[in-house]
Amino acid sequence: MQTFHPVAAHFAVVLPLVALVFQVLFLFFRHGIYARSATVIFTVATLMVGFAYLSGGHDAKETVGEILSMYDAQGMELLKAHAGLGLNLLIAMGVVWVLNLASYKYSAKLMHYTVLAGMVAVTLGMFAQGKLGGEVVYQHGTVFEAHAIKDTLNTALQESQEATDDTQKVEILSEAIHDALGDVAQE
Repeated sequence: MQTFHPVAAHFAVVLPLVALVFQVLFLFFRHGIYARSATVIFTVATLMVGFAYLSGGHDAKETVGEILSMYDAQGMELLKAHAGLGLNLLIAMGVVWVLNLASYKYSAKLMHYTVLAGMVAVTLGMFAQGKLGGEVVYQHGTVFEAHAIKDTLNTALQESQEATDDTQKVEILSEAIHDALGDVAQE
């Protein structure tokens, strides 16, 4: 299963912070390059948040049966909260992005500080979103983990079918099961 959500999500968490740093630099030094850099980075961040939101929704729709079978009630609630916060952050980033563009036309000090406050809020929201996504993945399992296990076992099955010796087949399958179960197999 090919997914882009984890990659997009990592960029979506980090890029608003980088844009925030450039906005702060602009407010301290008043060099236009910092303002332009903040705008470009925040634009890319907004696009990445949109991509992360869409890819997360796509992944959830593609694997809805697995999600329903793997997640308990708490995991489902966290997943719903993660999706809802993602949409709210996307909207908030769009608003801050528009304010940032407007700050070029209306170069008022208040406008720049409003953009800064918006970037701070979005950055904190993205950190909360990352934490929530991490809880979904690491505390409640993930469909991607299930796919990795399935791929490991399918590869081992193919290799065992090509093996000529029964002992070799058992070794290949045993090793795959051990790899798939990881620490659980050692307990």
